[in-house]
Amino acid sequence: MRKKTTVIIFVVFFVLVVAFIFGNSFVKGFDSYKITCKIINFCLSITDKMGDFGKSISAWFTIVNVRKTAHFIEYAILGIICVAFRGSREPMTLNRVTRLLLIGIGVPFLDETIQLFVNRSSLVSDMWIDLFGFATGAIITSLFFLIKRRKRAKNKL
Repeated sequence: MRKKTTVIIFVVFFVLVVAFIFGNSFVKGFDSYKITCKIINFCLSITDKMGDFGKSISAWFTIVNVRKTAHFIEYAILGIICVAFRGSREPMTLNRVTRLLLIGIGVPFLDETIQLFVNRSSLVSDMWIDLFGFATGAIITSLFFLIKRRKRAKNKL
């Protein structure tokens, strides 16, 4: 029963994250630009309250930086979900790494392809950012479970 519940939870989170990613790809270019501007304005409203430190980091909030960071973060979350699904019970095998790579490459490929159909640019650089975000999330989560397994094994001694 617990395994079935875990699978259902994973599938729900996976579908939600992929739907969020693909949903953003279906947004037309100008509308996507307006959403990014709203995010930038929100972030700047926070940095304005941070004094000199806020002023020093506010220059970072550009359209390109916010969009590329969003790509990285959403795929890092996807990588975390994919590894966490089996992470505590299953060590990294070649088969598992291959499945992760297929997801880490396949979802960004479909994401960028969707953008072609709504008259947005499809960029190979975005696919690389997506893949690195996915890999970062997957590696951090894998290290977490590796440390957890080692501590558990050490405590059994």
